[in-house]
Amino acid sequence: MRPVAAILAGFALALAQAQTLGQTPDKTLAPARPIMATAALGSVSAPPRPADLLRPFDTPLPLLLKTAAEPQRVEALHCADWLKLRATAVGSDNDAAWRVVRFQTVPCEALALLLQARPAAHSALAPASAPELATAAYPGALWPDPSAQAQAQAQARRPSPGTHLARASGQPRWKPAADGSLSLQNQRWRVSLTLLALGDFDGDGWEDAAYRWQAESRQGSYADSRLLVLTRQSGQAGHTVLDTEALLAAAARKR
Repeated sequence: MRPVAAILAGFALALAQAQTLGQTPDKTLAPARPIMATAALGSVSAPPRPADLLRPFDTPLPLLLKTAAEPQRVEALHCADWLKLRATAVGSDNDAAWRVVRFQTVPCEALALLLQARPAAHSALAPASAPELATAAYPGALWPDPSAQAQAQAQARRPSPGTHLARASGQPRWKPAADGSLSLQNQRWRVSLTLLALGDFDGDGWEDAAYRWQAESRQGSYADSRLLVLTRQSGQAGHTVLDTEALLAAAARKR
């Protein structure tokens, strides 16, 4: 006769297996998806190749680099230049030129991630053709705040805990545009998201989405662009922001 403890252990294992088999699968999850570059990323190979980083910009981008003495002016000729210099770039010839640099180099950073990405094993992101429009599904960190502290948090890609975009913006839904971008605005701000690439950028098996995030003040001169990477691990959960600086650093180590 088997010991009582063994009988109880076997019963517990059988019960656990039965409960697992009876679980309702998350029907919002998509099957595995390949990496993808959108038209907004520009002219890249299929699949992307490192040589794509060497395609010249239409016009060289003027940069001011931080040095021990005076800032040094250089020109970035292509994405590879920008990725090499971005850590020490502190500006350009003027504020307007720096805004152009920020806008034009976001695809460079998305391409750097895409070159090291893997196909996602699973995805809880909406398809590119039918994006999630409810702003409550996005973190409040997507809403601009030009204060020094908020900008530092945004640069570190740390969303404000417990705040979603619907609450931060006061707007319930994104407005889709014909080019596939999403926009959101109120009396003070306008924000847009443009999807650039999809893939597993951090190696956890889940699909991530790389966007160009743009924001501008409707009552002032503030304007900015940056790379934003979002992920989601359940259709019932909100999107979360990944640390793009960590992702870019990891991609640089692999190049």
